[in-house]
Amino acid sequence: MADWLDANAIIARIDELVLQLGDDAFAHQGRAHLYSGPSRFVRKHIQGFQDTNHDRARRRADKAKAALIDDTLIGQYLINFDGVGVYEYMEANPLVRPEQKAVEATKVWGHVSRLFILSLWGDVTTTVCGADREGVYYTTEIPTFAAPEQAVLTIPELIQALFARRKDGKEIETINVVPMKKFRLFYTPEHYEDAHRLISLAEQRLDLTGARRDQSLEDFLDFHTGREQYRVDRYEILRDMRPVYGHTKEERAKERSVEVRDFVGSLLEGSRVSLEGLEVPKAPSFRGYSTTRTAHAPNWGRVGIRVKSGHKVGGLPSRARLVISATMPRLARLSILL
Repeated sequence: MADWLDANAIIARIDELVLQLGDDAFAHQGRAHLYSGPSRFVRKHIQGFQDTNHDRARRRADKAKAALIDDTLIGQYLINFDGVGVYEYMEANPLVRPEQKAVEATKVWGHVSRLFILSLWGDVTTTVCGADREGVYYTTEIPTFAAPEQAVLTIPELIQALFARRKDGKEIETINVVPMKKFRLFYTPEHYEDAHRLISLAEQRLDLTGARRDQSLEDFLDFHTGREQYRVDRYEILRDMRPVYGHTKEERAKERSVEVRDFVGSLLEGSRVSLEGLEVPKAPSFRGYSTTRTAHAPNWGRVGIRVKSGHKVGGLPSRARLVISATMPRLARLSILL
């Protein structure tokens, strides 16, 4: 690009594009999903950490048919800005000082995230356990959720009319099934932590409920990821008050293994599939055998599944995740999710 742009110039382009696109700029059908993090501190303190919250959010949004900001036209514009994306563009921008490159890129995404939140109505879900307190979700999206009338006043007058009212007068009704009026009781302009905690706890409850309802091991592992991230996130604050927050990552890994084994056991109950055992390997890996397939679920240990009645289980990819459905007394299906 011949003429390099700073954050303000990119934001001005975005506002013009939003004005042209109108409602199509952040199109959705009353369902949206937010994601953030986890922070570096959280990633550092989880044994075998692999999946980011974006990975987990993508899976959840697809299942719920909810829109991520990535799916919107403006989101795609930023992801593909100048062919590399806003963050990479700022890294290469010679006009921006090295210490300001991430700040400038975050400023752009923060503006777009505010507009995205203002466009929402209906039901919102999240994958934000362990989010960074300096990130866009915490600094921009939470206050926009809680006080949209004030947030509208912070955007250019040129586009305020597009966001002054929700689509057809509709408002956001729930966040992780929590009514918005209850969420706002936990929010003050000076203190976001209680509101974030409510969102995180409701997120974990929703994830666990869905895993049990769908008998999905993949969803149960995602729930465990979120819960561990939440516990690590609150480690510094609450480790002296509640022992569970002071557990080491090895202790949490052992606890996780036991709970995953029990969950798989509940899925296998009444079926012809037996649980061989579960252990936490030093590193995620995968092995396959002729009559037994042992899949190492990333981060979560080894679950050995033997099919006794001669059912064939095809070769599994190294990052296979098992979703075990045993709803019929004498039949179990093994579905491989790539």
